[in-house]
Amino acid sequence: MMTHAVERSQEPGLLPPTYWFGCALLMVAAHALVPVFRWGSPPATWLGLALFAAAIGLAGWAGWTFRRHDTTVHPFEETTRLVTGGPYRYSRHPMYLGLATALVGLAFVLGSLTPILVLPLFLWLITTRFIEPEDRALEARFGDEFRTWSARVRRWL
Repeated sequence: MMTHAVERSQEPGLLPPTYWFGCALLMVAAHALVPVFRWGSPPATWLGLALFAAAIGLAGWAGWTFRRHDTTVHPFEETTRLVTGGPYRYSRHPMYLGLATALVGLAFVLGSLTPILVLPLFLWLITTRFIEPEDRALEARFGDEFRTWSARVRRWL
């Protein structure tokens, strides 16, 4: 069963949804200021909404899985279990995957290529500020159990 844990000394001040919101605002600004390769077709908008809804569903499923195993979703609280079921059978970080997918959905809804250029920034921020420290903390706490699970399950997909 997997939880997130970052040593207190490594605790960044902001939580992942704050980074998501900041990147979403950057996407809107990029689309408004420099809309490259515009599309306005309903299929793209519907695809974006579907991706956004799937992302919320994935993040909700991951959060529910943590709660069901009586562990925290907060990245800076003490890890109690290594959760390997539910969405954690497919992705080591489905909550972050959900946030990234929601940004892709937003880009489709906005209707231009420019917003998608913000996605690598989000992925880098989440990876360096949360995923890498969490993986180190989980390996330190769960050792071989974590290493076996992480060898079997990819970080993103």
